[in-house]
Amino acid sequence: MLERIITRDIPKEVAERKERLRLALELGLEAPGIVALHGTSMEAMRRVVLQGGLSGSMGHDIPFSLPGVPVLSAYYLRSRERPVGLDDELFAEELLDEATSYAMTIAKSHAILSFLKLDPGLRHELPTHAELILGGSFGKRCRAEACQRLGVRPEQLQAALDYAGKRAGIVIGLSEDMLSRYEYVETNEGGEHHEIAIRCPGELDAKYLVGLEPQSRDEWKEMEILLR
Repeated sequence: MLERIITRDIPKEVAERKERLRLALELGLEAPGIVALHGTSMEAMRRVVLQGGLSGSMGHDIPFSLPGVPVLSAYYLRSRERPVGLDDELFAEELLDEATSYAMTIAKSHAILSFLKLDPGLRHELPTHAELILGGSFGKRCRAEACQRLGVRPEQLQAALDYAGKRAGIVIGLSEDMLSRYEYVETNEGGEHHEIAIRCPGELDAKYLVGLEPQSRDEWKEMEILLR
């Protein structure tokens, strides 16, 4: 068991949330009842601990969205459009690869913006970390564009890229119980991504995060410290 440290100045609901999330960290993606996988960042997990939920996205281009209602996307282990002949274990491995890749992308974007003390919502206006570290004219153009949009100097952006380079993200296992709590729909694009879009008025409650798997040693350590 992870060491349990609950100080008197932590609100009761935060202490209880930390306890549930410590169990999720111990169980990882072997936790029972996982129905979908989502990739996220340490910055997002800090918000989960303090505020109690996982934020979705809003916008006219977000599948299944309604005005003012965030939508969270996740890789759906019960997809009706899985490849023919692919058994449960291999299909889960395929979706885990997808979730891991997404977790890394989002973690690096959030880390860049966190380092620069900017709104994480700006990630939609930011080239990916992979694009920003490219050499040649394309990488140079991406960095110049990012500096202009974010209002930072090249050396500030470079420091943020170096910081974000160590991030690999966190894969979350979402409980099947959330399917009876929130509206959702499968949003496969040509049967390739096997995702669901989940309408989350407010946020997706932290109690549905039943498995946590940080993708780097540093993020494991940070998560253990966060959940003390």
